Amino acid sequence: YDFNMHLTNNKDSVTQRCKIITTRYEALDYRNRYTFSYKKLKENLLGNNASSTDTIKAIDLYRIENPFEIDFNYKTSLEKIEDKIVVAPFSDYIITENPLKQSYRNYPVDFTYKKAYKYQSTIEIPKGYKLLSKPENLIINNKMIRIIYVTDILDDDSVKVIGTYEFMKDEYAPIEYLELKNYFSKIIDKFNEKVVFVKI
Repeated sequence: YDFNMHLTNNKDSVTQRCKIITTRYEALDYRNRYTFSYKKLKENLLGNNASSTDTIKAIDLYRIENPFEIDFNYKTSLEKIEDKIVVAPFSDYIITENPLKQSYRNYPVDFTYKKAYKYQSTIEIPKGYKLLSKPENLIINNKMIRIIYVTDILDDDSVKVIGTYEFMKDEYAPIEYLELKNYFSKIIDKFNEKVVFVKI
């Protein structure tokens, strides 16, 4: 998931150019949804307020040996608190709810195949504002999971946020369940943190 974010002139919303690149089973799923359920895919990506002129551009729809890429523009309202602007780097495209609900489990967690997700966001620092706070970096790398979250300032005019999480197995044993559940919670907490700008 690749985002380029720019605040509108009146600073009440943010315009995003989004790119999603998928491979293998994820690519197959997106290809099917684009081909047979375009309306539902559009609503899923752009929301119910998507206009008739909003489009999703597909790349390599029929070249199944290649990754499947979709590009679209997206506009969303902005959170403002007094003289501060709060931006979610990965917008609405990151998980917000832990899929592992049980307090314990006596059978494996089967993902079918190994999964990895990478999010990258470049946020333009609005004129008349400066960066107040950004999420702290996080690195976790072990036999179960790899989580990397890094933020950086680019040339004093934009903030870049990169987050990756990769499941190292396609199946996790019952004894690993609580630890896996905890990692999901860490991903949700970290990847939903905000970047905050304050008026100069």
